[in-house]
Amino acid sequence: MTKGFTVPERTATLVLDEPPYQGAEIEVSLTVGLGTYLGIMRWSAMHSTVDQRDAEAVAVAMEQAVRLFGENALLGWNLERAGRPIPATPDGMLSLGVDLMSQIISTWLGAIAGGDPLASRSGKQGSMGGSSTVASSPNRQTRRTQRASLQSVG
Repeated sequence: MTKGFTVPERTATLVLDEPPYQGAEIEVSLTVGLGTYLGIMRWSAMHSTVDQRDAEAVAVAMEQAVRLFGENALLGWNLERAGRPIPATPDGMLSLGVDLMSQIISTWLGAIAGGDPLASRSGKQGSMGGSSTVASSPNRQTRRTQRASLQSVG
C-alpha cells in the first residue's frame, strides 16, 4: 500500500463590500463534508421559497444550517458589537442579524460551488442581495472576485 494522501484544506476570506457591512471579513473553510454543504444548501433553497405555512420548518432548517456553518466552516472573523468581539462560534452566528448571516452563508455557498460567488446563480446577483469579495488561497495565491460584477481583481 502506498503512503496516505493528505486532503488539502482550502480556506477563503469573505469580504463584504457594501454598507452596512462594508469591511466585515469572515475566514471560512471551503473543505467541508458533503453533509455540511447539503444541510446548508437545503436551508438556502428553502429560504428563497418560504411561505407562511412552512415558516417553522424554515426556522428549524435555518438554525441547523447556521450551527453546521459555525461548527464546520467558520474559522474566524473581525465582527464586533459595541467594541467587543463577537465570538466566531455557532452561537456567535446565531447572534447576528438575519441579513448579515444570510449574506455570509450565501457568499460561502457560492465560493464553495466553484470559487465564483455566482457560479450557481447563472450570472445573477443572489436573492439575498449585497456585494462581497472572496479571497481564496489555493496554492498560496490569492484570488479576489467581485460578487456584483464577477470581475477578477488580482
